[in-house]
Amino acid sequence: MTYEQYNSLIIDEDNLIYYISDLYTYDLYHLTKAGMERCGLKSPEEYMGRKCYELLHGLDSPCPFCTNKALQKGKKYCWERYNHKLNRWVEMEDAIVIIDGRPCRLERVRDITEQKQLSERLTMEKILVDCVRILATERNLDHAVDKFLMYIGQYYHAKRSYIFEIDYDNGTIRNTYEWCAGGVKSEIGHLQSVPLEYVSFWLKKFEETGEFYLTSLQEQYPPDSPEYSILKSQGIESLMTAPLVRGERIVGFLGVDDPSGEQSDLTLLRTSAHFVIEELEKRRLIQELHYASFTDMLTG
Repeated sequence: MTYEQYNSLIIDEDNLIYYISDLYTYDLYHLTKAGMERCGLKSPEEYMGRKCYELLHGLDSPCPFCTNKALQKGKKYCWERYNHKLNRWVEMEDAIVIIDGRPCRLERVRDITEQKQLSERLTMEKILVDCVRILATERNLDHAVDKFLMYIGQYYHAKRSYIFEIDYDNGTIRNTYEWCAGGVKSEIGHLQSVPLEYVSFWLKKFEETGEFYLTSLQEQYPPDSPEYSILKSQGIESLMTAPLVRGERIVGFLGVDDPSGEQSDLTLLRTSAHFVIEELEKRRLIQELHYASFTDMLTG
């Protein structure tokens, strides 16, 4: 056996994912057994001649996040990313190797999904504690909710986070609080006194399943529906939302627009909704007490 064959044997036995592709044509030259298993392949013939971006990422053209231009001879380039085709978080180590006189990309791929999930759980728990602290200690409720929405929006890498409250007496719903990421246009001014019928589907879904994730506007609403019209006019393609419940009645909802696909756990949204409704209820009681203290209840 040659030196290269021994190396390949050792790498395959250690169940490591490595691949080699042409730096300019993206043609795959080699994929280890662990890599073939992850991609559902049984023999080298199934990957030979295929493009790395097609087989490994399910794309029709070179990856927009490709690091080829960042690679330098004699230096390793380390990075991590969520692979949507594999549904896993991976850590990658890249280097340039010369094969038959051509520069090629050698990449080692390591699955770090479990570490990422643990890190995300710890991060979520910390953010939840921070949210509860802000809502409980900030004297000005508006400032508290604004900070709370900022934490929620940043955690989900969303364009916008918000609270809607329902006015059953008037049959409307309105956007009462909003946070926007940098460069994102505010929509709160356009979302006042919205007919409740426009969100009737959401209210029904809240009753059936609680919180939910609308992953694709195009796939989940017909173009002639009022829900599609409202979301499309705001440039929203996906959203996550959780109901705000007082007693057994849905009185509003907490949501985020266009969250990152890498962050799809609804736990933080669901849990924090309970604390939000407590603070909104506190605000309602304070307003009622304030009104009663300055109003003659007999004459109004």
